[in-house]
Amino acid sequence: MSREHGAGADHALNRFLEATALPAFDLGPSICIGSRETAEVMFTRFNGDLVAFESFYNSVQLSECYPLDGLPITRSLLFQIGLVIMRSWAVSLLPLLGQRTVLFYLGGRELNDLALRFHVERDGRTWFPLELSALERERLVVYRLSAAGLASLTGRPNEVVTVTAH
Repeated sequence: MSREHGAGADHALNRFLEATALPAFDLGPSICIGSRETAEVMFTRFNGDLVAFESFYNSVQLSECYPLDGLPITRSLLFQIGLVIMRSWAVSLLPLLGQRTVLFYLGGRELNDLALRFHVERDGRTWFPLELSALERERLVVYRLSAAGLASLTGRPNEVVTVTAH
């Protein structure tokens, strides 16, 4: 899969830049990133299921953010784009965390399914089971953001990425 030169690459670069600059905000008990007005409308559609709402609303399809014109789209490159967006979001979320933690999910089975999403960690409820075999099958990597930083829950579980607010 590759992206031809032109408007598609420009759109993808703009989408990537927009994704890294989305504002974070509290919406009741939820933490969101993006448009408050859109989040308020979407919030009512999830009947109080905060994990489902946040995981749906706070997500981006990584293939839409591929800004490298003329180069083949690979899983590795999309994953790296996801890491950049995740770290950007983590910096935006830090001032809102308080005692809360956030789970980021990065990956997907197929190239076109690669996504980044997050939700506040609540009483053991997760968007996807945190069992290693299930995560490997779905090709997902999970990170936990706390006031201490961003730590991988899969792969290298002791790895901590220091993230600080601007």
